[in-house]
Amino acid sequence: MRIKKELEKKFMLLGVAIFLIAIFLGYRFFTSIDLAHILSGESMYAVEVNLKEIALQKEKADALSEVISLGNEFFEQNFPLHFETEIMPWMGNKFGISGFENGEKVIVFSIQNQRNLQASLEKLLVSGESFQKESFEEGEIWTAEFSSDIALGFIRNYILFSHSKEAIQKTLSKKTKLAQTPKYRELKKDKPRQALFSVFIDTEKWQETLHPETFRSIRPLFSVLATSLPAVGIYGYFEDEGLNVSSKIITTEGVFKSRHIPNIKGKDVPTLAQFVPQDVLFFMSGFNLYEKYEHTNEFLSDMNDQLPLILEGILRSTSRDVVGDNFDFENDFLSHLTGHYAFVLDQDKDTFPLINITLIANFEEADIEANLSRIHEIIRSAQGYFTPTIKEVTLPDGTVREELIAAEEREIPIKKIQFQDYTYFTAQTDKSSDKAFSYGFIEGYFVFSSHEKGVETVISSLTKKHKNLSQNQDFLQSAKLYFSPSESYGFINLSKLLAIETWFSSFSAIDREDESFFSTTNFQNFLQTTFRNITFVRKVFPKEIFIQSILFFR
Repeated sequence: MRIKKELEKKFMLLGVAIFLIAIFLGYRFFTSIDLAHILSGESMYAVEVNLKEIALQKEKADALSEVISLGNEFFEQNFPLHFETEIMPWMGNKFGISGFENGEKVIVFSIQNQRNLQASLEKLLVSGESFQKESFEEGEIWTAEFSSDIALGFIRNYILFSHSKEAIQKTLSKKTKLAQTPKYRELKKDKPRQALFSVFIDTEKWQETLHPETFRSIRPLFSVLATSLPAVGIYGYFEDEGLNVSSKIITTEGVFKSRHIPNIKGKDVPTLAQFVPQDVLFFMSGFNLYEKYEHTNEFLSDMNDQLPLILEGILRSTSRDVVGDNFDFENDFLSHLTGHYAFVLDQDKDTFPLINITLIANFEEADIEANLSRIHEIIRSAQGYFTPTIKEVTLPDGTVREELIAAEEREIPIKKIQFQDYTYFTAQTDKSSDKAFSYGFIEGYFVFSSHEKGVETVISSLTKKHKNLSQNQDFLQSAKLYFSPSESYGFINLSKLLAIETWFSSFSAIDREDESFFSTTNFQNFLQTTFRNITFVRKVFPKEIFIQSILFFR
């Protein structure tokens, strides 16, 4: 009897062991793994798309048809295969792209139907040609005998496309995979389980690809920035309201410090949202702009004593080009900004596509009259450089020519304007010109805009002449329901943004065949027909930055 019980116990343990092994093998061989386990650890960037998550959005039939159009356009730009008829019949649920510092890239698909795949691959060859096949470490490489530079790679149930055999070899190498790199592992901690897509960017490798002549004067800052923010991860996933996109930026400790998040009573929307219309093109609020600038200088100084001087030189040079030598950007302006601030971009139908750039900010001093006096001086100086006048100049040989010169400050009148019980000021050298600085103190906030429309829109929003952003349902729900309290809130009107981009593109001298995939008509149509508005928030911590955004479905 005892022997029988012992045998039963052993058989039970054996059964459990077999069951666990079966589960492990099933998971190992029949579950699609992350592409990061396939892609090379040398990748400068990597994109992974879960096509199954897209297919589940059946109620978005129009969006799905646009996705297929995008696939056709993207793949045909890179390989002579039609996505819908020659890729979709055999592909599985995973798609990805990996790029290297030398510009090489690899496109990856999971395989669902081997027979259909073979039929499609034959179309890459000319009559009488075959693939040359060779084993390489973790997989197999196929290349056309003579007709093209296209290389194919096979690993597990994935196929790799590239115009570089070396890029395929890097991917099939047994060296470190992307999933094993410290940067990717750190970013993956915050990856959603059912991500529609994920993007990995190694900023340190990216900055090495910049042309030596590009931004030569500020290249040291780019280098420090890339070292300080070594990697970025972006993840997208569907929810009822739209597409949620979460971004995580790894930072070196000391680059940023945890930002003070003002206590928002009852989780109301940010105060400055009341100052802009509900359909504003772009809005981003924040807190303590000058404090951020000072901390940046401190960090740069710790890295290299010369870096703060480079940053200061850039600010001085930029402000001198616009305002002149009499303006010290830091001491005359930036150091006076405290508390809440917001940057606003918008356009008016009457001035389309002119964009008004507006700054709204707390100003440190309580003496508004003293503030205005100093600002008047600054604006006059700025307007002299912003709208130069044409004057005839007599040369030593007696000839006369016309030159653009800065207008004399005494010749620039500043108009005092009453608008809906508020006062603001405008400096304009030419009454017919749209180039005018407008500004004023409204409800204790300094408002500065590149056009009168910008200030008047702020006043109209505040006085409820038309609805403001705090009444926009997408922004309101984001601030109150979807986002936790954050240091910075933002809003983008996608329809306005795409309308302006389309207008400028129609006058662009760039050859449409050379445009990037993300600026193509199909991609813009996809955004236009699928989404309406974008909201976002930013949270800053000593070692990481989080940006969460929502693209609201139409």
